[in-house]
Amino acid sequence: MPATKTHQLQLVRTFNATPEEVYAAWTSPEAIKVFFKPGNDFTMGRVDMDVRVGGYYTIQMLSKEGKPHTATGMFRDVVPNKKLVYTWNRLDGNDCGGNSAEEGGLKDTLITIEFRPKGSGTEMVFTHDLFPNDTSRDAHNKGWTAILDQFVRYHS
Repeated sequence: MPATKTHQLQLVRTFNATPEEVYAAWTSPEAIKVFFKPGNDFTMGRVDMDVRVGGYYTIQMLSKEGKPHTATGMFRDVVPNKKLVYTWNRLDGNDCGGNSAEEGGLKDTLITIEFRPKGSGTEMVFTHDLFPNDTSRDAHNKGWTAILDQFVRYHS
């Protein structure tokens, strides 16, 4: 039986901050509004988070034209200062790879973030899994890379 391809994306970043500080910023709507932008031409709209198993979140990014790019999901696992697991859905149905919801758009992909102590800082292992195709994964790689790089600067 051939192996199943999962279209997974994994990024690792190191922070000069404790796991508690990194976790607190990643789960803070106020902090997210500062760093959570997939490019310089985006601004932040609404950010709501209920960080608990079964809790929901909404993160709205606005393009320079004012078009909303809204992500929603549910927290599946929450281990404060150590791990977050949550679904990632796009309300507009677009998977950033050119496919609409009817064509297998971005629905119930899965994000797992591990916050690991590393020296006096933190190593963050960010995994986004279950993309419908490589094109969507690659488009998200650009966005997540920009967001995580801004997150590192946020902690500088």
